[in-house]
Amino acid sequence: MGPRGVCACVQVRNHVLARWRADVSRYLSLHDAGSAIQAKFQPLVALAWTYLNTQGYINFGVAPALMVDPTLAQGQGGKASVVVIGAGMAGMRLGMYIGCF
Repeated sequence: MGPRGVCACVQVRNHVLARWRADVSRYLSLHDAGSAIQAKFQPLVALAWTYLNTQGYINFGVAPALMVDPTLAQGQGGKASVVVIGAGMAGMRLGMYIGCF
């Protein structure tokens, strides 16, 4: 890959990052990432998107399943679920407290 190929890779990577930064609350699919890129650069889009997605540079904190069906985020009875990690006694109490809202 020559200098032009490296430049194209960097530009495609920057485009994918910019597309995700435009709305970080929305999951950026591979299709959306490459929607404005010419067909000859689609393999680079797939490569850049896969790398950025698996390394956590894009789509972190956004679950694609929840974007499709937001009711999955709710527990039984319409209340939101609370997950406490590393819950000692204080964490358990905090989880119960937050669950009351």
